Amino acid sequence: MRKTLMSLTAAFAAATFAGTAQAQMRSPLSVEVRASAAIPTGDFATGIGTGYGIGADAHFALTPQLGIYAGYSYTGFDYDNVDDTLNETGIDAGVRAALGSGATFTPYVRGGLVYHKLENDFGKSDSKAGFEVGAGLDYPLGLVLSVTPEVSYTRIVQDAAPDLSHVRLGVGLRFKI
Repeated sequence: MRKTLMSLTAAFAAATFAGTAQAQMRSPLSVEVRASAAIPTGDFATGIGTGYGIGADAHFALTPQLGIYAGYSYTGFDYDNVDDTLNETGIDAGVRAALGSGATFTPYVRGGLVYHKLENDFGKSDSKAGFEVGAGLDYPLGLVLSVTPEVSYTRIVQDAAPDLSHVRLGVGLRFKI
C-alpha cells in the first residue's frame, strides 16, 4: 500500500511539474483573427454607413504584460446614396499591454500606427499613415485559445478629403503557439 501511495504521489508530482514546465516553455508568439463592425465618426460619417472588417495580427510577448503586434486589416464601408463600397486596407503595428491578470479574464490596451489605402469604384488613394488605440478583454478558453472582445478607434489623416475615423466593435480568436 505504501509503495502504491508513493508511486501515485511521484506520478502526480511529475505530471504537475511537466505541465508547469511546458507552460513556461510556451512560445511568446500568438496569432489572432478578428471580425468587427466599424462605425464612422466625425466628418467621415457623412454619407457613409456602418462598415464591417476583418483582420489578422501576430503578437510577440516581450514580457507577460507587454508585447508587440503587426498585422493586416480590411474594412469596407457602404455609401448611403451610391451603389459603391469604400475599402480601407493596410498594415497595423504597435504595442499591447495587459492590465493585470484576472482569474477569468485579462484586460488589455493596445495602440499603434496604421498604414492604409482607400479604394472605391472611382479610384484608389496612396497609402496614408494614421493611428489606432483600443482596449479589450482576453478570455482564455484553455491553454492555447482565447476570445478577445475589443473596442478600438482608428484615424487616418487625408490631404483633400475629411480624415477617415471610425470606432470598431469586434471579437477575435487568439491562438497561442
